[in-house]
Amino acid sequence: MKTSLVVLVADEESAIRDLLKDYLSELDLRVILAANAAEVLRAVREHRVDIVLIDLHLPGTDAPTLFAEAVKLRPDLRQRFIFTGPIAGAKSRTEFGSMLLAKPFRFEDLGNAILALCDRAANKRSQSGGQASQG
Repeated sequence: MKTSLVVLVADEESAIRDLLKDYLSELDLRVILAANAAEVLRAVREHRVDIVLIDLHLPGTDAPTLFAEAVKLRPDLRQRFIFTGPIAGAKSRTEFGSMLLAKPFRFEDLGNAILALCDRAANKRSQSGGQASQG
């Protein structure tokens, strides 16, 4: 799959960020890294992010607040978040309407979730003439 889609990976642990970047790069995705809530919001403001992969326990704020702030900046991202976290019996969607992957997750599950959202993001971008909406 050759794509110019951008995935924002946010996790406080640098080893996890680097591992996810390596994996997603193998899927021909462009990856931006963030270590905290402020970096997530800066990336959403400054880059054409298509998908946000974010740890539920990211430093700087709680997940619902960060989600709301990011979606306020970029409403088109509302259905393109994937939250990760150590959640027993996690459901496939969170209260925000986004995907949820319980840690530890398999790369195959992450890949399937990312590819599903890539299709959604690519369709959105083609409908808007190649530019992601900046809300």
